[in-house]
Amino acid sequence: MLVTVAILCSLARLLVLKSFGQTVSNRTLDEPTARLWERRYATSSILMSIATGAIGARCFLGSDILVHMFAAGLMCGCGAGVVTRLSASPRLAIVSLCCICIPSTVAAFLNPDIVHFGLAILFFSFLVGSLEAIKYLFNTTVDQLILKQKFSRLAHRDPLTNLFNRLMLSDNIEIALRNLQAE
Repeated sequence: MLVTVAILCSLARLLVLKSFGQTVSNRTLDEPTARLWERRYATSSILMSIATGAIGARCFLGSDILVHMFAAGLMCGCGAGVVTRLSASPRLAIVSLCCICIPSTVAAFLNPDIVHFGLAILFFSFLVGSLEAIKYLFNTTVDQLILKQKFSRLAHRDPLTNLFNRLMLSDNIEIALRNLQAE
């Protein structure tokens, strides 16, 4: 049952991504439309994370060690994907990561032996380290965007007078010509 739910979540997520790609290829998005697509993507990401966390927890509630290894690999792989893919949206990344890690960690704690207790501690450490990685990647992304903006400003303005330079003029002429041709 959980696998079916996970497959449906994956298909829904792929559908959202494909639809978004088709929408963006046809036009630029205004802010309300962009926010709508962001909500759709966030919803599909969280649903997928919940399904993954539920599968991981269910695997740890059984007694087969190979299934436990599968669950650990699934959790770590999905968690790493969340960190790298969603770090530009830290709230979404944190919620998704918690939905993946916490159920498996709790289920591993529920096993009475020392190996599973150690595994639960490892999962918790993975969660804390991943949260730090999200923070670092988000801050790095913001710094890079600010730096890009500063370089763009330097490229289009004279540093001494702060007046527009030839590059800005040529960019604006190209935009104006394209707008005239479109009309």
